[in-house]
Amino acid sequence: MKEAAEVANEWATDGKAEFIKGDAFNLPFEDNFADWIMCQTLLMHLNEPKKALKEMSRVIKSGGLILCKEPDNLSGILARQFFSAANFSNVDFLLAAKVQLAVHDGRIKLGRGDQSIGNKVAHMLHELGMVDIDVKMKESVFFLQPPYKSEQQQHKLKQLKKLYSDLKDKDFWKSKTREEFLAGGGEIKDFDKHCKTMEGYFDKALRQMDNNELSACGGYFTYIIKATKPGE
Repeated sequence: MKEAAEVANEWATDGKAEFIKGDAFNLPFEDNFADWIMCQTLLMHLNEPKKALKEMSRVIKSGGLILCKEPDNLSGILARQFFSAANFSNVDFLLAAKVQLAVHDGRIKLGRGDQSIGNKVAHMLHELGMVDIDVKMKESVFFLQPPYKSEQQQHKLKQLKKLYSDLKDKDFWKSKTREEFLAGGGEIKDFDKHCKTMEGYFDKALRQMDNNELSACGGYFTYIIKATKPGE
């Protein structure tokens, strides 16, 4: 909140911006308060996303807009993207898909959110009575190619290196994913076999990154959803 307040002036070109901490299920605003309201990668973390959307609809005025930007991470994971460090067989790929599907279901059952909620938001808004619903797909590609000259590629490389180091070296991630996998109905033998494959991949990928050799290209899915609150 302190950092947000310090840059508040940069968020408003005519007027002022305020940052208020609140509860997504109980927004600190009266009914019909705002002309429009937006959330970004929020619903994916909630155990009751539709309840948050209902609260958003309460806050906006009749004729006001709800805007949501949410991912469909599962589809991106299941797509066969290119990574130079990965030489997975079809059997490895199918096992990885099986593990990810179980992890996805387990995360929802444990109340940790739906990482692929993006393509469900429009239907939720429809069920809440919103009208003029429209959906766009953000064109997003994860692309890395040596020598990583652009600032964007340097940033992506840094992010990927940190992610893979975390996944490889920190038991927390493995323990958390294992818990979600089992909650989703997975068998531990599949999880252990998949982890062994991925550990080898992380080692190779980190070596390639250190040597400026890693190449990657693949799309991921983000939905941008617009809806209108009907008039009285």
